[in-house]
Amino acid sequence: MLCRVPTAPQPLEPYLPLMEAALRRELAQLAGRLRGVKVAHLNATAQGGGVAEILRGLVPLMQGLGLDAAWYCLQAPPAFFQATKALHNALQGAPWPDAAAAWQLYSEVNQQLAAALPAGIDCWVVHDPQQVGDREVNAFQRGSEVVVQKSLRDYLALIAEVVDA
Repeated sequence: MLCRVPTAPQPLEPYLPLMEAALRRELAQLAGRLRGVKVAHLNATAQGGGVAEILRGLVPLMQGLGLDAAWYCLQAPPAFFQATKALHNALQGAPWPDAAAAWQLYSEVNQQLAAALPAGIDCWVVHDPQQVGDREVNAFQRGSEVVVQKSLRDYLALIAEVVDA
C-alpha cells in the first residue's frame, strides 16, 4: 500500500552562499527545534509530476539539516486513481456518473492505507488529495497532524508549530 522512496541526505552547504544570513540562521534554528521529530511526506507517485520533483530535492535537504524525514508514495489500484481524478474533475463542474462506486473504492483504499501506515511518525505532510480520505477513514488523524508544504522555511515553521502544540 505504501512504498518508501529511497533518499540520501543532501547538505545545505552548497546553497549557503545564495542565502541571506537571516535565512541561514532561521533554517538552523527551525531545524534545531525539529531534531528528533519524525516527518513523513506522502504523495501519489515517486516519478513524474511536480510534487515528486519537489520531494526529490526537499526530503534530502531536510535530512541534510539533520531531520528525520522520509518520503512515501501510495501504491493503489488504477481504479483508485481514476476515481480521485473523477472527483477532482467533478469539483470543477464535470459530470460524475459513477460517484457512489468511486466513493466506495476511495473509502476502502483509505481504510487499507490507515492499516498500512508506519508507526511512530510525528507529522505527515500529505501532498495529494488522494490520501486525505473522509473524517471516518482518514488515517492521518490517527496519530499525527497534517500540514501543507509551502517553502522549505515555511514548511519547517509549520511542522515546528504542530509539534509545539
